[in-house]
Amino acid sequence: MKGLNLLLLWASLFGLFHFGLARIEISESANQFRFPNFSPNGYIEWVLEGQSGLLVDQELNIEALLVRIYASDRDNRQLGTVRSDSCQYDTESSFARSKASIQIEGSGFNLSGRDWAYDLKTKTIDIAHDSGVHFSESVDRMFSEFASEGESLGTQIKSDSLHLVIEPNSYRFRFMGGVQLTSGSIVLHSDLLEIDLLNASSQIEFSIPSGELSGIHRVEASGLVQFNSPEYDVSSSRVHLNPKQNHAFFDGAAVIQMPQAQLRGDRIELDRRKIFLQCFENRLASFSLNGAVLDSFDGMDPLFSDREFYIQSEQIYFERANNRYTYHFENRVFFQSQSYRIYSDRLKAETNSMPNVDEKSIFQELLFAHADGSVRLKAEAFNIQSQSLNYLPKENCLKASESVYYESEFAELSADELVVKNDMVHASSRQDLVSVSLPKALDFGFNLNNVPNQPKYNEDEGIQIQSEIFYLDRDGSLIHSHFKHAVRAQQYSAKLIAEELELVWREDIHRKVEPNRERFVIQTAFASGSVDMTQGDFFASADQLSIFPEEERILLYGEGGKAQLKDSQGTVFGERIDYNRRLKQSVVSGKGGASRARIQFELPDRILEDSLEE
Repeated sequence: MKGLNLLLLWASLFGLFHFGLARIEISESANQFRFPNFSPNGYIEWVLEGQSGLLVDQELNIEALLVRIYASDRDNRQLGTVRSDSCQYDTESSFARSKASIQIEGSGFNLSGRDWAYDLKTKTIDIAHDSGVHFSESVDRMFSEFASEGESLGTQIKSDSLHLVIEPNSYRFRFMGGVQLTSGSIVLHSDLLEIDLLNASSQIEFSIPSGELSGIHRVEASGLVQFNSPEYDVSSSRVHLNPKQNHAFFDGAAVIQMPQAQLRGDRIELDRRKIFLQCFENRLASFSLNGAVLDSFDGMDPLFSDREFYIQSEQIYFERANNRYTYHFENRVFFQSQSYRIYSDRLKAETNSMPNVDEKSIFQELLFAHADGSVRLKAEAFNIQSQSLNYLPKENCLKASESVYYESEFAELSADELVVKNDMVHASSRQDLVSVSLPKALDFGFNLNNVPNQPKYNEDEGIQIQSEIFYLDRDGSLIHSHFKHAVRAQQYSAKLIAEELELVWREDIHRKVEPNRERFVIQTAFASGSVDMTQGDFFASADQLSIFPEEERILLYGEGGKAQLKDSQGTVFGERIDYNRRLKQSVVSGKGGASRARIQFELPDRILEDSLEE
């Protein structure tokens, strides 16, 4: 950037006073004066003009001051001007001051204010009131890839006062009190703001007229910092901007507000596309969708939270593509919604900006969330542990994978994959079988009351079932549990093998009156596909097996008379065997025709020998 050499402007003015007075004969006063200064090569460096000038002792007073600065080359380009209504200059201390206004105009920045002072020895300028600087360089492009690529509107800064230090290779601006920075569509408010403007070449100092400026190098603001842009707003206690690298970070209780999303952290870093948040000293950064973030998490029950989605982690970063935001949460992640709590090592969430119902505002809709690492989910009715978890809010669907453990008041299971959607649970395994534990059932087996008859069985143990696929679904007051492929079920001494098994449960309404009763009872059980069931002396084999607890019956069906039921008294064969558990009686029927039911008695050896002799 071709910059205005501020030191040159002032040196042009006061270098005349400091050195040129020896060449100008001023006894007391001069009116409507103009004085040019030439460089060693003969070109004009500057022209000093004034309406009047008065020298009293060592102080020079000038009214209607105007200094024109030129490029000192054959083109004779005017680089800038300095204007002030009045000026008092102490020739001994090299100190200039004025209560009047001042304007400095050039190609790099323009400066204005009133009640100013300039110390030539320390090369510092102070403006006490209404200070303002306009830089030709814009800083808004560092905040958004959508910033205008057209002609730059520059950067405007206003403040109560200004302190400027002029160094050989830099200008250092310090704005104080009611600071406002405006660049394009962004606005930054703060109590204090500092800007460094650097020289492009270390071989050229600002005291040389043709010095090239490299532009704004550093912007730092502190105090009550408030940043506003069309895409988001940020508040913090400090901000550091690096325009050359398109990078900025906000420090100290930083909060960023986007359309219906708010994030809080100790530090917020951002560039043109990504925003990164982190916390220190064991604190967590926070994210809230369609609600305000908390100063600190208060441990409230998520099921009674008024926040749609609330997430905490040590680090957060996100990026925007069109109307979609992608958020990444790292380390000690905590996710809370009105339905679930999720704890994980990492979490990724995608949202979509949508017009509200009134078409006048915008809200963000959570489309997808993926957690991995050590994942734990807590809901009102169940818990899940896994290494990976997907959450699809619009479908009310959870998908867990890798070392999955599911627990509810009704069932516990281990699987490779799990899907929970509304009231449906689906589990499967690619290698090992799904292992499911269901409530204890007195009606699972041939005995009327299936209770443990050996010390090795745990009386509180429920039905243990393994299969390749498991479904669980609720239909009103009924619970359907369905197992498919390589099914193995056991409770105490009762064991069942089948290709499919469906157990229909209901909650016992009499349990409140009789607390010792089981909460869940089997209404029906149905197994199919090469069914084998054993319990003590009982053995059954059939194509299908049904248990009807209320009727105290077990029904076997085997096509072509292949159903078989064996107990200590003998074995019956048939196409249909209806066993009454209370009466311990069987009704056997065949297919008809040549196929008939058969009964085979198991007699003791001695009785069998006597029978043969007779």
